[in-house]
Amino acid sequence: MVRGKIVTLRELRESDSYFINNWRNNLFNRIITLGYRGPVTFEIDNRWLKQILTDKGGTDVYFGIVDNSDGKLIVIIQLNSIDYISGVASCGILIGEDNERGKGFG
Repeated sequence: MVRGKIVTLRELRESDSYFINNWRNNLFNRIITLGYRGPVTFEIDNRWLKQILTDKGGTDVYFGIVDNSDGKLIVIIQLNSIDYISGVASCGILIGEDNERGKGFG
């Protein structure tokens, strides 16, 4: 965990499923992330989150950014296809709530 003045970078948690599910069912988020096109059930997201939390392969890692003022999850960051030899990976950042964009959290 890395704590700053405004936000904290931390691991994702099972309790984040609620936020993640709301974000993945937001049409704008689906468009900008090229995400799953249909409705995503809470069960689907809960299974996905449990899977990534227990994955020990080390080539995909996920983090959350929370607002220090209220502890609310506002951002998901992911590094995918990490190649430790060449030092490259794909990176994705999603600010989940429309009203949190433009505040410098990303």
